[in-house]
Parts: sequence; structure tokens; C-alpha cells
Amino acid sequence: MKNLKVILTVLAFCLSFQFLHAQRITVKGTVTDKFSEPVPVANVQVKGTSTGTFTDIDGNFEIVVDANAALVFSSIGFKDKEVQVKGLAVLNVILEDDSESLEETVVIAYGTKSKATITGALSSVQTEDLIKSPVSSVTNMLAGNIPGVASVQSSGQPGKDAAAIYIRGCGSLDNSLASPLVLVDGVERDFTQIDPNEIESISVLKDASSTAVFGVRGANGVILVTTRRGSEGKPHISFSASGGIQQPISLVEQTGSYEYARFWNIKKQLDGVTDPKMYFTREQVEAYRTGSDPIMYPSMDWSDYIFNDVFFQTKDNVNISGGNDKVKYFVSLGYLFQNGLLKQFPNQKYDNNYSYNRFNYRANVDVKLTGTTKMKLGIGGNVGNRREPLNVVSGTSQDRILGLSPRSGPILSPVRASLTGSGPLSRRTSCRSEKCSATVCSCSTAMDMSRPTTPSSILTLT
Repeated sequence: MKNLKVILTVLAFCLSFQFLHAQRITVKGTVTDKFSEPVPVANVQVKGTSTGTFTDIDGNFEIVVDANAALVFSSIGFKDKEVQVKGLAVLNVILEDDSESLEETVVIAYGTKSKATITGALSSVQTEDLIKSPVSSVTNMLAGNIPGVASVQSSGQPGKDAAAIYIRGCGSLDNSLASPLVLVDGVERDFTQIDPNEIESISVLKDASSTAVFGVRGANGVILVTTRRGSEGKPHISFSASGGIQQPISLVEQTGSYEYARFWNIKKQLDGVTDPKMYFTREQVEAYRTGSDPIMYPSMDWSDYIFNDVFFQTKDNVNISGGNDKVKYFVSLGYLFQNGLLKQFPNQKYDNNYSYNRFNYRANVDVKLTGTTKMKLGIGGNVGNRREPLNVVSGTSQDRILGLSPRSGPILSPVRASLTGSGPLSRRTSCRSEKCSATVCSCSTAMDMSRPTTPSSILTLT
């Protein structure tokens, strides 16, 4: 009997709690500041949900919530406040001023100002936001973090993936004349390869009132980069390391050799070509379809053969800062490594892939010489080593190897053999099968990659 009473008591408590949880009530109230002035258009939201409302011009609100819900009150210039309903039908809330957000200083043309006194179009981003982005160049971090800033990245090659920056669009018919003015610690210089851990803040001046002091040089906007400096206190050592995986957004997807041969014959027929040597024979088309002779009649997927699916990137940085009332210092050393997406073939005695190694260094020292004189010394830079394969055709351009894949037809077959040729990829024309050996054609005429002159063409890897 005693156990039954305990069970009934627990059951009654659970039911009452469930009833209270499920009970919906209407909560009314007023939101004011510390001077009892109403706060209009304050956001009143049920915590953990998207349900909410706004206060009217007199600071009044009304919302239907669970009896045990929690309401979060927020408004610009005030600190957020969380209040438990606890079944109350009336809630009067007083919000506290958030003076820190208005007193925060930002870098302007020459000096700093508090946000509350700025009238020009200016946006800034701090180092905490910059180091979150897993990219190698600072230019790729600005788009999306600063309103009015657009970046165009034309290459993903390691060491050459910096983006072009435009502020409020392109202000010139010539893209080279539309770049904004960039100042690093007040000195005009390139900032694409600066380690984000060295940067204190980046301010972007966008309109005429904020860029007036720069004259015509500020016509396309101004980017002000401020590097970190030391502060009073004990030495503070910081170390960060990050790794990432990069992947091409899209690669050209080619058709197979069977479709290639059929479309080639259709094209020649529509062009009125009568020379039978310019056509694939039925036997050759059938060999491409069945794959009976993958050496003489291959069907190559060059993207899969040449490119890796992903490639890696690592970033490391160590810095130390500190000082006293006389001397302050900040010293930083960073390292970046980017790998390329080309595969390394077996028995290859050289590295044919793209890669980039970069070392960043910076030392900022502030010395108080006298009561009225301060000296600031800043040393910074980077040392980079970029590896890139040469053009397999002429040896004059590094980008053509990436274009080799979509321009190489699926009828070209890679053969690992000790063949003579110029460069790591030497192309040879293919001949009629009766003139070729089992794997390699003996002809020496250079092949035109734009059209198949014969049924089998061989791309040789030495």
C-alpha cells in the first residue's frame, strides 16, 4: 500500500509538470531603458525557437508562449537580457546600455575614431574573423566579411590564388585601373601574402567623405591594413596550426572514345569530306565501343588520370607579444604550404606537381624615448617558393598543362615507356595499325591535338 502511494504521488507530479509545460499563456509587458524610457522595436524572442515579436513605439509587447518558457530581449545599443516566464502574465523588462559596441574604435584615414562618431561609409574586420577562414590569401577573406567588397579569384594555383578586390563595383572600363588603394601601416604596398595572424584589423573606406584625404588615389576606395603590436604585460606566446583539404569546383567531363569517333564521322559527313582517310572505319568504331584493344583503341578519362580528387594545405603560426611602459613588442613567424592537384606517376624522378611554400615574418617594436616622443619600428615580409610544371608543348607557360586534359581526346592513350621526346609528356602521331608495333607508333610527325588523323594516337610519359 505504501509503494502504491509513492507511485501515485510521482505520477501526479509528472502529470502536473506535463500540464504546466503544455500550458500556453499570453504574456504582456513593457521594455524600457534605465531612464524608464520605452525601447521601441525591441526584439522579443522565445529562447531556442524562431518565435518572437517586436515592441511597439511605446515599448509594449504581447506574445503567447509556454508557461515555463524563457524570453530573450534584444535591441541595438543594449545588452541582451534573458527572462524566465514562470507562468507570469506580465513582464516589465529594463535593458542595460551596451556602451562597448559604440566605444569600439576603428582605423580611419589617419588615426582612429569611435564607431559612434563615424559618418562616412566604413567597414572593418578584426583578426579573430580573419583567422577563421581556411584560405591562403587575405584577399579571399574579405568578400562576405565586409559589405560592399567583391573579390574575383581567377586562379586556384598554389601561390597565385590571390583575388582581385573591388569596392562597390568596378569604377573603370579597365580592370587594372579599378583596384583600391591599399595601405599597410600607412605605407602603400601589396597585402595579398600577409599572414592573417599578423593583422590587427582591416578597414575599408568606401565613399567620398571617408576617402577625401586621399584625393584621386582613393577614387576606387581605400583598404587600410593595421598589423598587430605589443601591449603592456607579461610575454604572451600564441601558437596555431590548421590543415585543410581543397577540391576543384568542377572539371570538364569528356565523352568516351566511341561517342567521339561517331561524332567525328558525323561532323566530317556534314562538312562534305570525301577522303576516307579522314573517317574512322566501322571496325575502329566497334573497337572503341567494345574496348577490345585498350592500347590501340583506348577510351581515356584524362581528368581522372592526371588530377587528384583533393589536395592539401597547412598553415602554422607562432607569435609572442608583451612589454612594459617603455618598450612593447610583437614578433610573429608563419608558414604556409599548398599542394597541387596533379598526380605523381610511378618511377617519375622529378616532382611534376604544383606546390607553394611561404614563410612570413614580422617584428613590431614600440619604444617610448621621452615623455613626448615615441618610436615605432616595423619589419615584415615573406619568402615564397613556388613550383610549377612547364608547358608540355613549348616550355614557355605553366598553365597549359591544366588545359591539356580537356584538349586531349579520349582516343589518346598514355603509355609508360622509355621513349625519346621533349619534356615529361611527349606527343607523337599515331599511324595505321600495320605500321605500328604492339604499343608504340614509330612515326615522328607532330600530331594536331584538335583532330584525330588516325585511329590510334599515343601520349607518351617518360
